[in-house]
Amino acid sequence: MNKAMINGIVFGVADESFGRIAFKRPLAEILSQPSGVTAIRNTIINKVILELTGGAKILNNNIPEKIFVEARLKQNQYLKPGQSDQSRERKPREGGEDENKSHTIKR
Repeated sequence: MNKAMINGIVFGVADESFGRIAFKRPLAEILSQPSGVTAIRNTIINKVILELTGGAKILNNNIPEKIFVEARLKQNQYLKPGQSDQSRERKPREGGEDENKSHTIKR
């Protein structure tokens, strides 16, 4: 999924399914130009918002939050840049274990 984010807008439910709208150039290159920022925002408004149903959200962490705000997305419709989707992670069990101890949960 991270590879798909390089040149596309990725949306869906983390760890379940996702779709994407791909661009011919990497998002970083597109976003470096003022017209590219407008193009990404308009793509979100005209194409992606329609796909954000059933808990789906934009999963990209490489799109500035300002673009999501300008596209009038709600905060639960996108991940903030640099954030991963915490809604699917398991929490450690309470009691019986030292809370300061780190451990890995395999899926």
